[in-house]
Amino acid sequence: MSESRFHFDPPASPLLGGLPEFAPDPALWTRIAGARRRQIGRRRFARAGGSLAAAVLFAAAIVILPRPVPVASDPAAELGAWLQQSQALEQEWSRLEPSPEAARGLRSPLRRIDAALQAAYDRGASDEELAPLWEARSKALRAMIENRQDAVVTLRI
Repeated sequence: MSESRFHFDPPASPLLGGLPEFAPDPALWTRIAGARRRQIGRRRFARAGGSLAAAVLFAAAIVILPRPVPVASDPAAELGAWLQQSQALEQEWSRLEPSPEAARGLRSPLRRIDAALQAAYDRGASDEELAPLWEARSKALRAMIENRQDAVVTLRI
């Protein structure tokens, strides 16, 4: 039986067996390693250049691209919205309130806000000054309603 270097017997094995042995140049591995180092160096340089280009583009985009301008809210419309919300909450509160005497203690924060509102109207305050006061009044009413709804428990005897 003929000795084969392959564990299988391909159809070209007689041809391969007839080829001369190849003896590479002793400096071949040195040249291959040098070429590989140069290739890695070029890749690093390309990555560094790409990263630098991306950073420059990002910085340019921050500087050049327009920034969204905040939309100035219309103070009159904002004031109207808070007035409507306050009126609706006042109606809801009047449905929940059992008697004026029982709710007197709950209304003290609302009284302070109402006094500030009246003082602002007396001195002719602008819509920009009135809107936060009406917002505070609406929030106080909402808190009163939530507290009252939590406190009201229906009992059936």
